[in-house]
Amino acid sequence: MFCKNCGTKCDDFAASCPSCGTVLNPVISRPVTGQSTPMAGQPTPVVGQPTPVAGQPTPTPGYSAPPVYHPPYTPAGSSAPLPAKGLGIAGMVLGIVSLFFVCFCYVTFFAVFSVFGSIASIILCALANSKANAIGKSNGMAKAGMICSCIALGILTLIFMIAVLFLGSLFYYI
Repeated sequence: MFCKNCGTKCDDFAASCPSCGTVLNPVISRPVTGQSTPMAGQPTPVVGQPTPVAGQPTPTPGYSAPPVYHPPYTPAGSSAPLPAKGLGIAGMVLGIVSLFFVCFCYVTFFAVFSVFGSIASIILCALANSKANAIGKSNGMAKAGMICSCIALGILTLIFMIAVLFLGSLFYYI
């Protein structure tokens, strides 16, 4: 739309010209043809606007804002992958296997594997936890592996202490 006074290009919904201030779309306030004059206290219908119907909401004239885009919800902290997740998984598996060998296998080879497996599991889990803590996250698998490894080492220590006491008292009497 162009201003009739100065010829400046204006927005189609502008009420006045931004250059000279001339009113572009005057609102004519007169009764719609075919209807009676409104009574005192009632609003005067405007030409070009629909007349309100009883029981229905009246439409608001003018420009309505476009819908706003809202991105889908993503929980906090879920966008970045967990660093050293593989270390945590390896530490947890080693810790569980070491605990299993300590509890159910009383062969010397498995006891030796349990000792070295538990120590390796503690090292892997500590690395995974430190990398996860560096970015403010937690690695649950690494914590579980650390707990299993510590329990396995604790049981091995108890078995070793009992064996030393038993063998010590056995050699005493020989």
